[in-house]
Amino acid sequence: MNGNGHLIELSPKFKEINDVLERIHIRRNKKLKEKVVFNDLLVFKH
Repeated sequence: MNGNGHLIELSPKFKEINDVLERIHIRRNKKLKEKVVFNDLLVFKH
């Protein structure tokens, strides 16, 4: 966004950084979901 609150197109360098951050975010969320499922399974231990 620029100073007026309008979206501006990202430069190639920022697009690259954005893509990396997005992949990290997706991986982190995936691991958190798997961890939650794993913890749910442990709750049912005898």
